[in-house]
Amino acid sequence: MLFGATSCPCGYSLGSAASEDVPIELSYWEALRAFWRIYWPTQLVSSVLIFALAFAAALTQPRGARPSELAVILSGAVQIAIGAAAYFLFVPRVCSRPYGGFALVLVSFPSGEITTRMRGRVRIQVWFFLWWRLIVAGLLAGVMAMPLNAILGIMGVHCSPWIAIFAVILGVGPILLKMLIGQQFKEFRLEARRSVDKAISAGIGQESAIPVEADVPAPRTRHD
Repeated sequence: MLFGATSCPCGYSLGSAASEDVPIELSYWEALRAFWRIYWPTQLVSSVLIFALAFAAALTQPRGARPSELAVILSGAVQIAIGAAAYFLFVPRVCSRPYGGFALVLVSFPSGEITTRMRGRVRIQVWFFLWWRLIVAGLLAGVMAMPLNAILGIMGVHCSPWIAIFAVILGVGPILLKMLIGQQFKEFRLEARRSVDKAISAGIGQESAIPVEADVPAPRTRHD
């Protein structure tokens, strides 16, 4: 089901799962949509802030002066920090509202409460889960793309940044989302459901399903 198939020989089908309020496995295209909801605002905000800082640094630097090695290192560290902050800002968007055909919800453990609001430690854990894996995967994608960049460079085509960007969007991102969904954290997990309203009502039903002892009248004593 990685590339959008809706059924498999074992009998599972997206149509049958849609009629039940149970966790589902996202297809590749659904995971890509979920990742894109976080990725595009993060990159937009990061690019604007980095451009503004670079422009301000260029104004303060003497004309013709070359930046020092320390300045280059600090520039890279600032870019990473800005990207991390932007991801932290927009990571709740992954489950903030339903998608077309599915929704992502947070299931508390062990209470079973279901919500779509990502706050506090939950937000930090989801952000960290995605962020460090995205950094490592991006570096590996850049290294693996070096031979292709060399070949394209010989042909006079220079597009190494775009190769890394498309590798993250089309490859790394959906895989990370599929890894995140169903991952059991200490106090919660992120699940995919076909209907967010049914999922939340089911979570409320689980909480209200705790048996309550009824008031039993005291036995009457018979006086002769």
